[in-house]
Amino acid sequence: MLLRNKIVFLLATLLCSQNALANSDKKLDNLLSQRCLGTLDFIKSQDLSAFMAEMPAASTKGQEKRLAKILERSHQRNFGKGEPHTVKITGVSYEGAPQAKQDRFGAIELAKININIKSDSSTYYARCEYMRTADGWFLSSLP
Repeated sequence: MLLRNKIVFLLATLLCSQNALANSDKKLDNLLSQRCLGTLDFIKSQDLSAFMAEMPAASTKGQEKRLAKILERSHQRNFGKGEPHTVKITGVSYEGAPQAKQDRFGAIELAKININIKSDSSTYYARCEYMRTADGWFLSSLP
């Protein structure tokens, strides 16, 4: 009887901890999804300072011209054929960081947020990428 109680207790503890992990993963998924959707705001307004604030400091020093061109290309891609009227998150996935990002930024993990964007003239899929470092989550790639 005592063994059975221990087993029941261990199983209950295990199930509760998995549920807590699932809830924290959902919170992170939601946070990164909202940040991804927010990128469309600064892409639309071509706000370079907001773009740079989402990135690790190591990738922005002396890179204003290059980042302005990246932001302009993203603006053309997302707003060049008309304003999107529907944007939906279609999935969030995680993977280990490639060695180059580990070396350059100290990246630990990558998150990819897939979105579906519809405008009057087109429908397409895009992706935001975020990387986790010891300092938090930073934008790695614009949609």
